[in-house]
Amino acid sequence: MLDAAYEGAFYTGVVCCHSVWMCPVCAAKIAARRVEEVRRVVEYAGQVEGTVVMTTHTLRHHHDDPISQVERTGAEALERLQRGSPFARLRERLGIVGRVRSVEVTHGRNGWHVHYHILWFSWQKWGCEEQHVFAEYMRAAWPRAVARAGGYCDEEHGCVVSMGHDEDVLSSYVVKCAASWGLEGEMAGGQVKQGRNGNRTLFQLLYDATFERDTYAALLWRDAVLHLKGKRMLDFAQGLRQWVGLNAEQSDEELGAEEQEGAQEVVTLSEKAYDLIVRLQLEALVLEWAEVGGGVYVLKMLRASGVDTSGCLLPDKPD
Repeated sequence: MLDAAYEGAFYTGVVCCHSVWMCPVCAAKIAARRVEEVRRVVEYAGQVEGTVVMTTHTLRHHHDDPISQVERTGAEALERLQRGSPFARLRERLGIVGRVRSVEVTHGRNGWHVHYHILWFSWQKWGCEEQHVFAEYMRAAWPRAVARAGGYCDEEHGCVVSMGHDEDVLSSYVVKCAASWGLEGEMAGGQVKQGRNGNRTLFQLLYDATFERDTYAALLWRDAVLHLKGKRMLDFAQGLRQWVGLNAEQSDEELGAEEQEGAQEVVTLSEKAYDLIVRLQLEALVLEWAEVGGGVYVLKMLRASGVDTSGCLLPDKPD
């Protein structure tokens, strides 16, 4: 069965691994839930006339640095960035109530790249002075935090601060998240696998390892998923959900297993049809067809692809 919700289609009734790092199908479903939660926080900040600002944090690395070293250095730097009395004073002065953090992991010519995209929320409406104070603090504090974590970064470009209307900041954040996860296709209706500037996302590495027989990509993907297993791709700071009134945060496993209330059934696939879909590697295309034209279009395209749809069922029309 396919359900349409969160502006995208996903499978139900199949065994799921619930891994945001290893599985593009599960990652798309979990990412859609997380993005919806972020959207609600941004909307709430607008309702109370607060402020939303985005920062992107990067650090330098060598070609042969293992993913474990690069990611641990970045994670420790982020912790150090939010520790101590200077940051506590900044929070108090600017009314910062929390943040949402997304992790981007790609591999390119210069090795592993780890970026952090963070939305910061304040209950205050910032003017030019508050924006300047925040930006100057972040741009100065991030290189120090990276250095104390044992790494180094470009002092001028290591931290990029993006101001704007809440809707613009949210839109930019969602696009960056989709690119970070290699999910532009699942979240925006296309089939995009390539990372930025020629870098490969984990799902691009998986694709190349599987279909291009790229053994180096397979080794890179294995090292990454082994290190990242159990780590969050997107998380909320403690207290932010309470500020908005969201329910307690669910784990990725809980979100992956959840059957979304209110989702619209598109089509029920027979076991025979689904087995052939998997063998023909049409899983992602079927989701795209469901989003484009619904169940009738899915069955039409499956038949055109040589799949027997005689056991598939469209949902009953409401009286």
